[in-house]
Amino acid sequence: MNAEEQLVFPQTVEGLFVRGLAGTMTPGLKTRLRMDTLMGKALAPVMRALGPRRTLLRMERNFRSGSNYVAVRAEATGPAELLLHFNEVHGIPGYYAGIIEQGAALTGAKDTTVEVLPAPAPGCALRVRWKE
Repeated sequence: MNAEEQLVFPQTVEGLFVRGLAGTMTPGLKTRLRMDTLMGKALAPVMRALGPRRTLLRMERNFRSGSNYVAVRAEATGPAELLLHFNEVHGIPGYYAGIIEQGAALTGAKDTTVEVLPAPAPGCALRVRWKE
């Protein structure tokens, strides 16, 4: 693979194009998407058991499973607060903030706020705060 080439994993592409393909999905694709959804449903109780802090501190691993070019570094700044530093957000930091906010909700976090902080492009930093 060329050093400048970015690898995108299949589940990332599926997630991005589900809406665009809604009327034209084959039965095989629908079955595969159903299986991915079942895996997500199975992971939700694990995320609740881990809790927000432990789950959010694992974001680097979580995002690596979707692509080889998004790197995330988690920095704990308090018992219910941390910073997530992204090297690449494709110009849409709000999208990543939404992923983090929804993921935190699945862990049982309450009153989660995700603030996009200034950071050098193409990355961003997100301040995540919650109540347990």
